[in-house]
Amino acid sequence: STKIPLPKNCIVIEPAFRIGKIIKIASVFPDRGSATLSEINITQQCSGNKSWHQLYGYPSVGVALIYGIMGNDEELGRNFALLPNISFSTKKYRRWGFQYKVGMGFAFFNKKYDRKTNPDNRLIGTTMTNIATASCDFRYDISKFYTILLGVSAIHYSDAHFQLPNVGINFPAFNIALKYFPSV
Repeated sequence: STKIPLPKNCIVIEPAFRIGKIIKIASVFPDRGSATLSEINITQQCSGNKSWHQLYGYPSVGVALIYGIMGNDEELGRNFALLPNISFSTKKYRRWGFQYKVGMGFAFFNKKYDRKTNPDNRLIGTTMTNIATASCDFRYDISKFYTILLGVSAIHYSDAHFQLPNVGINFPAFNIALKYFPSV
């Protein structure tokens, strides 16, 4: 098999799309359809100039901008998120492998609980919440410039009970992403 080395110390552009459904975790719960996240992740592939780079297998560190549709615009609305993240890839000497990514950041919702205008949204009590994600993706290197990713993720939104009600939002999702290495 052809060996395509993973480039180090370069900027990586990674658009991604996630689709899933919010899990019902309370007896009173708004109706919802599919939840989707559209994401653009800008990362830097670690170069090895710090001891932890090599220790952790040259991870990528970056920041994702996310636009989320929660499956019920009337009550749950939409959100924008800023998600710092780190991803780890396996078997860099092969065309295929796995990528594991974790991130934690902030999300801003356009609909939150309001006793008068939005009483059924008991999931999100504030405009600004935490977002946490974890994903596992199958990785296939198409060329030295492109890698495709297919996998699953878990997404969580919560304001840590800063303001009640706050049941939080949890949903599993299927992912598809394309990594682009423009400076290889």
